[in-house]
Amino acid sequence: MQFKQLFFLIIPFFIAGCGGGGGDPEGAADAVDDSGAVLAITSASTFSVLENRTVIATMSASKGVSWSVSGTDSAWIDIDPTWGYLSFKAAGDYEVPVDDGKDNTYVVTIKAQDGAVGSSESVTKEVTVTVTNDSTERGSIVTDSTFNPFERYLDVRKLRLFVRTGVSNTFMESIASAYEAMLMNTTAIDYDLRDGLFTALNTLNAYQRIGYIGPSNYSGSLDAQPGGSYTDSAIDYIWEQTGSSEADIIGEVIEHLLHTITAIGFNTSFNSEWTWNSTSSQLHLAMQQAISNGVYDVSSYEDKKSDTEAYNKITATEYAYWLILAEWDYFDVAGKVESGYGTGNSEFNVGTSAEIQTKNPLGHTLYIDTVAKILSVPDKDVIRSLF
Repeated sequence: MQFKQLFFLIIPFFIAGCGGGGGDPEGAADAVDDSGAVLAITSASTFSVLENRTVIATMSASKGVSWSVSGTDSAWIDIDPTWGYLSFKAAGDYEVPVDDGKDNTYVVTIKAQDGAVGSSESVTKEVTVTVTNDSTERGSIVTDSTFNPFERYLDVRKLRLFVRTGVSNTFMESIASAYEAMLMNTTAIDYDLRDGLFTALNTLNAYQRIGYIGPSNYSGSLDAQPGGSYTDSAIDYIWEQTGSSEADIIGEVIEHLLHTITAIGFNTSFNSEWTWNSTSSQLHLAMQQAISNGVYDVSSYEDKKSDTEAYNKITATEYAYWLILAEWDYFDVAGKVESGYGTGNSEFNVGTSAEIQTKNPLGHTLYIDTVAKILSVPDKDVIRSLF
């Protein structure tokens, strides 16, 4: 099942005499004589924008002008010089503000330059943009016996974390924070594509299972489902293990979150690129190149070959994880470097983006065209602080 989204941006039309000369950007407006007007910026000086949005406002003026922006937080805010469209270069993130005061208040100076030939007249206005919290991003931990054998859950950015007995609330919150760290807002993100991922996760009721210690800690089948609308849209467990090293815990969390994101989210939100069961998909072709070039060793999955669909799914899911980990330069952080294999390990022997570009260029292209437009490289210090 594929998802396509339609996004409608409603932008007011301005006649000449409003910001940037006004009119429909697709065609010329009727000329208006504004030579007698006093130059002024007529739009508001304060705006409030929900986090994860790039559009702020359309600036307007008393006559045709060209626009520019400067000031304290101008590194994060841009304006179209002709039409006055004010926007974030990377959508504001309430949890991780990047403004000068780190308080989600972005202050810039907007300049309107008279557009008349030979005119040097200009005016400025200080504009404050406040980024507000999207309270639907992460909920609170809920105890609910309805989803037995899962006793609690936590919703975070269209993914539900279900936990079994023994898992601590702290571990749940840390996993949620690690997932959010993969979704930081940067200028590289395509927010339409990211919304496509969220639509897929939400529509499929995707969830991540979390357990304590390991399978031996529980009786019955680990494949038990929460029930209700939460049925098949899960991959594997994240295990909270006592006594494990920081790197091993990070590796456990990052690997299985990426399994869920790619095998469920990407496999659904993209068209042919991430279809793991198609020999013509970009994912499959990139994986085959990695195998052929000796980068990816799939010998440990030989026992799955009798079931072609299962074999294709598990090898593609693992390949996607290794590819992203290498592009992020995360092998060391996640404890995945083995002695004798350079930057990688016995299964995937390259651990840097530069090596991927050289030895698995199809994989690098897949990463740049898809992953890098949705996921951001999580800050290593932030991830380490969580576990």
